[in-house]
Amino acid sequence: MSAAWTGAVLVGGRSRRMGSDKALLRDARGRTWVDRIVSALRAAGASHCLAVARAPLGPDLEGELRRLDADLALDRRPGLGPLAGLEAALLASPTPWCLVVACDMPAVAPDLLEGLAARGSSASASRAFVPVASGRIQPLQALYHRDLLGAVAARLERADPRERSLRGLLEDLGERCTHLEFDSEASFFNANTPADLRGLDLGSGL
Repeated sequence: MSAAWTGAVLVGGRSRRMGSDKALLRDARGRTWVDRIVSALRAAGASHCLAVARAPLGPDLEGELRRLDADLALDRRPGLGPLAGLEAALLASPTPWCLVVACDMPAVAPDLLEGLAARGSSASASRAFVPVASGRIQPLQALYHRDLLGAVAARLERADPRERSLRGLLEDLGERCTHLEFDSEASFFNANTPADLRGLDLGSGL
């Protein structure tokens, strides 16, 4: 992609279902999940990388982000979920386009990210490019433009917590959101519990 873009990992906080911080889980080679995702974003061509997390950070996570040379963006509305993470990422992004990946997607593929990021150079009026795999939208591995900050804030300020969602934001965007069909679901694997980790093969790439 000719234009610079930022890669952002939504680190979140400690996972109650996983029993630990997902970002610091390790693959068979000993690499943390946040390391895998930051590396994938850089391999895809990100000019900047940042991690969105809530304060206070634990010393292990803080040290890992420092080692990865990833900028830190603090969640300004902790407890409001991924939409608040997107807001923090767009506010901190030094580029108009920001490719966001949740930290519980360790199988993310650099070539998929590269193709997704390239959409930001198109003449399209879209301000969000969101993958669809097996009929399921994947808003936590998607490309967003910072022009959306107003729409994001409007959703976050709604009284009903059920309306503070990424899916609701995408519905608001209408034609300004482009859905992209992908054949493979592998890059979008989402791990939420220890049971999800059984048999997970992250491959030898990256």
